[in-house]
Amino acid sequence: MDDPAEQISNIIYKLTTGVRGVQQETVEKYFTPNASFKHPFCTVNGDRTKVLRIYQWYKILSPHIRIRVNSVAYDETKATLYVNISQLFKLWFVPFYRAPVNLTTVLELVKGQDLNDPKPISRSVNRPARYYIASQNDLYQVDQFVRFFTPLGTGVFLVGLWHWVATLVCVWGAWLLGPLQPILALIFAPKEEYLYFEDVYPKSDSSTPTMERDGYEIELGSDSLLYKVTPRSRRISEANEIFEREHS
Repeated sequence: MDDPAEQISNIIYKLTTGVRGVQQETVEKYFTPNASFKHPFCTVNGDRTKVLRIYQWYKILSPHIRIRVNSVAYDETKATLYVNISQLFKLWFVPFYRAPVNLTTVLELVKGQDLNDPKPISRSVNRPARYYIASQNDLYQVDQFVRFFTPLGTGVFLVGLWHWVATLVCVWGAWLLGPLQPILALIFAPKEEYLYFEDVYPKSDSSTPTMERDGYEIELGSDSLLYKVTPRSRRISEANEIFEREHS
């Protein structure tokens, strides 16, 4: 690929709706030989041929897949594509079976010359480097994933019911047990926690000042930088020494 964000939609359409020959040509052209693939139903590590077989089996199960690329985001610094996709998956041998699902595909890319060729004859500096797919990871929300194997929307209903119950527990739990949160934070806080703020306290020639904030003692250095936060029950008297060591 010369322009991953622009070309990826067409590549996905070829992989999912193309005939066997088109699928093979697309995989061999755009995937590296050691490409990996992750899906809730199957995983491939380092074998492009198996990735091709998955796409071909996918097309056998659902000969007429309807698919739409909703959006594409490209992180150029990490060479990663994020593609949101909607598809209608129908098994030809199961009457009335329909699985309309939404997913996000994460594609990690590598750039170089002829990286799709397992045994390149030669690489010339005059040939342009292109992007190739090194891994594909299909991410489904639970309410989307269960559509593949639960009939008549029962899985979606059960997941929705679970979401409703879990949300109710979060809301009531936060309301009932909220007053315990500062106590739990003190009990389970690590021995040393660090936060950094600038100009939060005026300089003073007296001993290192402290002030109360969210149930913690906040100790300040002579340059008025907040440098160490410790629970009141675990105050460290050598705060100035630690500050000098951390900022020397």
